[in-house]
Amino acid sequence: MKSKNSKQKLFAAFVGTMLVALQSCLFIHGCSLPAQSTDSELSKQRLYSSKCASCHRLIGPQEHTANVWREYVYKYGEAIPVQQKYALIEYLEHHSEKTP
Repeated sequence: MKSKNSKQKLFAAFVGTMLVALQSCLFIHGCSLPAQSTDSELSKQRLYSSKCASCHRLIGPQEHTANVWREYVYKYGEAIPVQQKYALIEYLEHHSEKTP
């Protein structure tokens, strides 16, 4: 049976190896860690999930342009309060497909 000290050393070596692997991925492949979301951004994302998923499967915001999203929110979101519509549009525009 291994002693507690050797288990701690083994765990520390494992964690160190994982950190090196992560750094290598970031450096070699150009990966990046996701940006931290603000509370406001998370709130808008939750609003999108709750309002839109009640009628259909969620579509990624990047699937349409900002203009298309705006049309959809006004067309299908008749029952959504105006302030929530503005928040939805802001969220969807920010994450929408960028037009060239």
